[in-house]
Amino acid sequence: MSEVYTVKFTKTLQNPKIRELSFVMMHRKESSGIEHSISKLIPYKLFECIYIVEESEIEGDIEYFIKTYPWVKFLIFSGSPAPGVKINAASRELEAGYFCVFWDDMLISSGITPKLLQWLNLYKPVCTAPLLYHSEDLIPAITVPAFHDSQFTTLAFVPFRDQAETLFPSDYCGIYDRAVFLRLQGFCEDFIQPYWQLADFGVRSWLSEKSILCCNGFSCTYDSEVPFLDLTVGQEYELFRKRNASFIFDSFEKIVFRRNFVFRKLLNRSGKSEIRELHHRAKKDLFTLIENWEAPEEDLKV
Repeated sequence: MSEVYTVKFTKTLQNPKIRELSFVMMHRKESSGIEHSISKLIPYKLFECIYIVEESEIEGDIEYFIKTYPWVKFLIFSGSPAPGVKINAASRELEAGYFCVFWDDMLISSGITPKLLQWLNLYKPVCTAPLLYHSEDLIPAITVPAFHDSQFTTLAFVPFRDQAETLFPSDYCGIYDRAVFLRLQGFCEDFIQPYWQLADFGVRSWLSEKSILCCNGFSCTYDSEVPFLDLTVGQEYELFRKRNASFIFDSFEKIVFRRNFVFRKLLNRSGKSEIRELHHRAKKDLFTLIENWEAPEEDLKV
């Protein structure tokens, strides 16, 4: 069930002058004050802009921020949902064909250039992931899917070339193709842990042959420490397996459900129907995806 949120903006909110791309900034708990954060949107005031914040994190009068930053639309959540829930909500409020997601404890250090927009239209990934930096250090933000002791896992690499494939956008940061994102049903809101929510989105995208690529001409730099990503295997891993690892494709390219005890326990008849609907655009299964994935072999020269 979707979390409750309200949308607030000034009555004089004008239509953006640049319509191809919009910006979605998310407030990270315990980061700097909201006004300092929102000021990072000033370079993008000709674009459609959304700022996402939880009600408990607002200091002072929200009406002040609405009047001071009249080009920004505020999405205010009453609870503390996973980031994917917030991004889903933003995608429904936007009109631009692409939307750029980043956090308020980072800067888009590369800027947004016409060349980047040309790159998006040329390669057409569902999400374009940036190079991520902490200070001057390049972060291993390329995620490669794998199996270890029969369990799904991921390996992290430093981006090594333009258009490098990554299973999911690190820390949710990236430029999303809004139409394709919505067709894929966005992020699954049943996940609470960001890792499994991201992994689920990435697998569903790649199984449907919708790529997630890293772009060398797009980079973001953290102001503070890189956030910790919890990789705990628990109940959410079981949900991930049910949604993405419970089937294979047969020689006729039809979904066949795995018959071992674990998956018989996880899936009833209605569950199988849900999986078929969830992956009705899929061209391959998770096992084939991992088997054919080429891991990076060299570091990016920057």
